[in-house]
Parts: sequence; C-alpha cells; structure tokens
Amino acid sequence: MTSWLVRASLNQGCDPLTFTQYYWPDYRLWTQDVDRGFSQVNSDIQHDIEIMARIDTEVDVPATLIIFADNLGAEIKTQAAPIAWTQPLSKRNRTSQIGYPHCPECLEVGKNAYLKLSWRYSWVMYCTEHYLKLQSQCIYCDQPYQPQMLQAQARYLNRCHYCEQKLAVAAVSEIVHLLAYNFQQWAEQVWNVRQGWILEQQVSAGEWFNLVLFYVRLIRRAIKRPNHMFGLLLTYFGFKLDDEILETGATGLALDLLSIDDRVELFKRVYHLLEISPEQWLDGCAECGVSQNSFKWHKEFQVPAAFMPVFLQLPQKTKRSPQKQIQTINPKSSEAVKQSWARLQRKIKIREFYEQNLIRK
Repeated sequence: MTSWLVRASLNQGCDPLTFTQYYWPDYRLWTQDVDRGFSQVNSDIQHDIEIMARIDTEVDVPATLIIFADNLGAEIKTQAAPIAWTQPLSKRNRTSQIGYPHCPECLEVGKNAYLKLSWRYSWVMYCTEHYLKLQSQCIYCDQPYQPQMLQAQARYLNRCHYCEQKLAVAAVSEIVHLLAYNFQQWAEQVWNVRQGWILEQQVSAGEWFNLVLFYVRLIRRAIKRPNHMFGLLLTYFGFKLDDEILETGATGLALDLLSIDDRVELFKRVYHLLEISPEQWLDGCAECGVSQNSFKWHKEFQVPAAFMPVFLQLPQKTKRSPQKQIQTINPKSSEAVKQSWARLQRKIKIREFYEQNLIRK
C-alpha cells in the first residue's frame, strides 16, 4: 500500500500527504502503517490510483501485512498489535522511527520503481535480483528511509526525504553471507507453497516458522551462557561460540525489531540447525544432559509442534522442590546492564532522528 500510494502521488506531482488527504480527508493515513491494510478503498478510488500509479488495472488492491498474517496463520489480537515475521516501522505522527527496508538498485529504475511488500518480511535480508543486502537508511545522512515523507520534487522513490540525495548502495551491502541467503531462499519457498519439510516430516508454513523462532531463542540462550547445556549443545553441533564474538541482539529486542545485520548472524546459525536430523538432536541432547524440562523456559512457553518428534523422545526429569531462600536484593547481571544500555542508545538515536525531522519542518 505504501508503494501504491506514494507512486500515485509523485506521478501526479504532489506530496503523499496532500494526495491522501484529498481522498481521505477524515483520516490521518500516514500516522498508520498503511502496509497493514486500509479498508477505506472503494472501487472508484482504486481505479483512480491504479491509473495514477501506472499499475495494471487487472491487479487487485496490493497485498497487505494483515493478509500475510492470515495466510501464515499468525494471530493478531488487536488492531495495533505487532504482526509476527514483519518488520515494524514504529510510527510517531507521520515519521517512521525505523527505515523502510529497500534495495537501492531496485529503486534506481526511476518511474517504474516500487517498494516490495516482501522487503518487510523479517526473513528477507537480501535482494535476490541484485544479490545485495537490503538497507533501511540513507548512506549520506544516516536518516531512516521514509518514502511517505518525500516531496513532490523528488519525482521517484529513489530519493532520501531528508537530504534529497539519490539512494546509493553502501559498501557493506555487497557482502552476501551464503548461509543467511540460503535460509532466506528456504523460507521463501516454504512461504510460497505454504508448507515445508523439516525433521523428516512435512509441516505447515506456520509450524515451520514457529520452529525457526524456537531455534532463534535457543541460539540466543546459548550465546548468553556458552558453558551451559544449550551452549554445550550448539558446540556439539559444530558451533564455535568460544571463538566468535556474537553481538547479535545486544539490545535483547524481539527478532522483528533487530537490525538486518543481527538477523543475518542469527539466520546463518538457524540454517545450520534446520539441517540437523532428529537422531543428531537426540544424540546431542543425551551428550549434554538436555531433557524435556530443559525446554520449559517459562510457564506459558510451549514447544513447537514441529519439534515434537525430538521432544517426546527426550527423558523427563522430576521437578526439584525449590528450597526456601532468604529474600535479598541482588544487583543486575552484567548482561542485563549491557542490554539496558544498548536499548537506551537505540532510543537516543531514534529520538535524534525524530527531532532532526521536526527542526527541518
């Protein structure tokens, strides 16, 4: 929807804000994430925008993240609730605090350029056409890329709204990590056919992606405690936790909020876990003393259905009766302090971007 509306407005020589206010004067449309979906699009408006955006008139209204969630089987509890496996934009008024992911080479085609909804999917890190890592910021001014803030004189989507420079490819974008790229291709195939094959069984796309999230959590636990059972388990599987500096997810944020670089590092390791057979899982768990109780991370946590062929064959350990402890005030761990500091730095940077936009206005 973002691409659809911004292209239509720029093709008519007006700002996206002016364009949407003409059609929907009662809505502050750009304060929302329009890619989620917007129901106030009747057939007349759709026909007008299709012509102005130079979209094939036989194409329906563009796919939305709500449709994506329905097809994936993800539950959306409220209208504003995050959608699993999609990157949020974190809007504040019209300003996005997180840049729209994009491939600068794809946007370089000028009037035919458009934003792909798939760039918002959390497993998408690379442009499969140009083999470049996606970007979310302008390399000249470091501002988040915000197509909804473009002015009429920009004409096309390949401009930064803040410095008005053409979006360019960053040098680091040329690096493609093969394992992460293979994971993206695998995930894309599962999404397209709505099913996948894992742990010697066929599962739905929703179950496959739930298993990936489970592996991500396991990896992040192992990184925090490399000498604990899960760290030892990944070492058994060939991970080199002691030899690598793993700063993935230093903020402790959810997967969808992580930067592309962090997701690349995580998905490289997830791809390795996805290739492990049930027999290897059982051997590794037996070697490292991992039982069913080891995966009960909190009361509400449920082991994903796709992992059950392994989980049900693990031994159960009797629950130990907790000893009564004297309540003491303990300082936070160094890991918790580092995460708090990283989150604070992230908030400061986002606030600086927002204030720069206010001053510019």
